[in-house]
Amino acid sequence: MNILSVDYSFWLYKSKVNKRGEVPVYMRIAVGDSKKEIATGIYIKERDWNASRRVIRRSSADYEIENLKLEILVKRFKEVVKMLVENEHDFTADLIKQRMLNENKQVKGLLPYFEGYLEKMKSLVGIEFAVHVCHHLLRR
Repeated sequence: MNILSVDYSFWLYKSKVNKRGEVPVYMRIAVGDSKKEIATGIYIKERDWNASRRVIRRSSADYEIENLKLEILVKRFKEVVKMLVENEHDFTADLIKQRMLNENKQVKGLLPYFEGYLEKMKSLVGIEFAVHVCHHLLRR
């Protein structure tokens, strides 16, 4: 296994436009020639995507929360890869995806992971996070 060949990217699935004219954002995991994709659950207008920075532009209504979700995915990706490397596992993109989604624990999807993280952030508003960054969280 070549550690240097492990990477991720985000991309828009442009052929899956919904009724509101939004496209889904996907995360692609690559380990050598092995590739897997994860639906992030985020839908945006194509014009709201900054491909070079891999973020959602400020023109999107929920850009702060949606970008936070992307950051959480990146953090989870790095945690999983680090754990696999530390344990000297030979791994594929599929194994990283399974670990990221906790599929080996029978939990499907990223929603439980996001909900737990957002609840933790709510408890830290005013302590570690500024209120203006988390204003969407406070309304939930």
